[in-house]
Amino acid sequence: MLLPLAGLAGLAILTILRAALRLPHPTAWELSLAALIVTYILLPIVHHVIFTGGRYYISNMDNFFTRDAWIQLGTFAATAALAWATAHARRALLRK
Repeated sequence: MLLPLAGLAGLAILTILRAALRLPHPTAWELSLAALIVTYILLPIVHHVIFTGGRYYISNMDNFFTRDAWIQLGTFAATAALAWATAHARRALLRK
């Protein structure tokens, strides 16, 4: 429950920071791509470096994917919807 709240807090902080620095906001596509990179590349590296003590570790698909294709498609769709909603909300805030 805390992770989604932390994610929303992080997005809010970055939105305010980007507005203060007048940096362009990422599109929904860029947010989705960033989410995939963090989830499937960065987090496995962090897991290996920090939580395995440097020991050889072989992960399996259950750490990152579900065995039910409909649930996996649903998670990808939910991520895309959140990215779209975030990009849309940021554009709406910039118009005000």
